[in-house]
Amino acid sequence: DLLCAAFPLDSTTVTRADIVELLRRTLFVILRRDMSLNRRLYTWLLNPSGVATMVNSVPVGDDRLDTSFFTHTVLSMTVDALRGFLEGDTVEVRISMSSTFYTPTAAAKDSDAQQFVEVRTCRLLTCMQDRPEVGPPVLMRVLPLLLKKCARLMPDGEKKENEDTESAPPGRLSDAAASLCNLQQQLPAGEREQGGRRGEE
Repeated sequence: DLLCAAFPLDSTTVTRADIVELLRRTLFVILRRDMSLNRRLYTWLLNPSGVATMVNSVPVGDDRLDTSFFTHTVLSMTVDALRGFLEGDTVEVRISMSSTFYTPTAAAKDSDAQQFVEVRTCRLLTCMQDRPEVGPPVLMRVLPLLLKKCARLMPDGEKKENEDTESAPPGRLSDAAASLCNLQQQLPAGEREQGGRRGEE
């Protein structure tokens, strides 16, 4: 609500760099799968200042939902935000244990609290496909960046495994590959083939 009221994405008082940083820090709230939070986030992404059309007031994919603001203004900043996020290595994630009968070890807590940026980005892109007005355009622009990131991991991962197996991040490449496979299932058939060719390249 604060973002919608005080920081519209076409604001003339906030710099583009600051808006990109706001996007980088807020987009991943989608992974919580909280319908109320997601509704507010997509309202912020799809509406210019002075407009407060709640995205759930129009059926998903309905042509009556105006996406021109997102396409012409917000999309490029969203891509820049995710590009900056992919430049990192790992990110700390708050893990909530729903079971009161399971107490993880200290090592498990440490591993659960860290996620690799490429895996987290895959999960975000997958969840964003729930909104066809937002998800596919972001996916088509961020997927090449994500594939380049994963491609750079391969020689580094092999080098670490050969030199020092204990310091190598366990399962990083396999986690990234699994996340990419899940993401690929979200693509329409034609775009899926195109994404596969990008992966081979």
